[in-house]
Amino acid sequence: MDEKYLFVAYSETDYESVDNILLEVYKRGIAIKSAKDFAAEDLESGIANATAFLFVISPESIYSKQLQHYFHLAEQFNLHILPYFLLPPEETPLFQNFFMRVDGCATIPAYEYAEERALVQRTMEELLPYFPDNTEPKKKKSSHTKTILVAALAGVAVLVSYFLWFQPAHREKVLNNTRLSTVYILNVIDEEAGDYGTGSGFFIDEDGTIATNYHVIEDAETLYVQPFGDNMMYSAEVLCYDKEADLALLLVDDLCAVNAYLTFSSKSIHVGDSIYVSGYPRGIDLTISNGIISNNIHYTSDEECEYFLVTAAVSPGNSGGPVIDSSGKVIGIATAKYESAENLNLIRPVYYLKKLYLEKK
Repeated sequence: MDEKYLFVAYSETDYESVDNILLEVYKRGIAIKSAKDFAAEDLESGIANATAFLFVISPESIYSKQLQHYFHLAEQFNLHILPYFLLPPEETPLFQNFFMRVDGCATIPAYEYAEERALVQRTMEELLPYFPDNTEPKKKKSSHTKTILVAALAGVAVLVSYFLWFQPAHREKVLNNTRLSTVYILNVIDEEAGDYGTGSGFFIDEDGTIATNYHVIEDAETLYVQPFGDNMMYSAEVLCYDKEADLALLLVDDLCAVNAYLTFSSKSIHVGDSIYVSGYPRGIDLTISNGIISNNIHYTSDEECEYFLVTAAVSPGNSGGPVIDSSGKVIGIATAKYESAENLNLIRPVYYLKKLYLEKK
């Protein structure tokens, strides 16, 4: 019997976003191949002999002529084509004909904040019908001349729509999720003496785990948190902390609804990258400020843990708030600033928080 495998076409910049999901598919016994698995002269036959074809859709893949070529080859050989969206399908402006070309099969939307287990399950539901015990009969080949023309027009439409409509809509979605994930923290150090402290934090899972700085919750007699848009204050307890890295994890009371949470980035940061900082400066209303990474590795004279620097506004009260990249992933925690200088704000990188969270789990 011929080998059955799934051919996956993706942009290099998209690989990290689909790596985990493809690993889970592979674990379930479905062989996966891509262009890297074939010599240039064997690529066409590699696509032709695939059982199904998964086309990762993002701005990068849509604009890639090489990936469009793979897509046209898959259509020419009448493969089952599954579009895998790294952006919600309803926010990806494609012509209707594009969906018709994928044989009417349902899409697999890889929503930015979808729980991975649910996404794996959805992916498997889409893939398993294309890997039955008996080999399916080959279908008659069809001309793809018309498809090339439609794809070219679709590419132009996507390019225009991306800059005029999608970018602002996507940014607002990212910022709204960040708002809903950020919480105000009240540290009651000594209630009788009126000794209080305030800071920021953010939900990092649906169980109500909150990340913040250790100095925000230090010496707490009682801790309260207030999510954005909620008039109630909820008690919280300290799960664990890393005093050296100035990080802490809290668990909010079960009565508090977790309407959104932020996930960790696994990408490297670079000087010049756009970022956002969310928090409650001076304990007032939630603010989100934007800026860039101005230094990606920085140490202070009295600490061994690493920081990076950003130009976005950070004030007392912002401590413990999330620093996110343009896709909405957490890249660090606002921790401190140089009082004697402008725009030198210290951010603790997210890998310290990942370590603490995994140890807690």
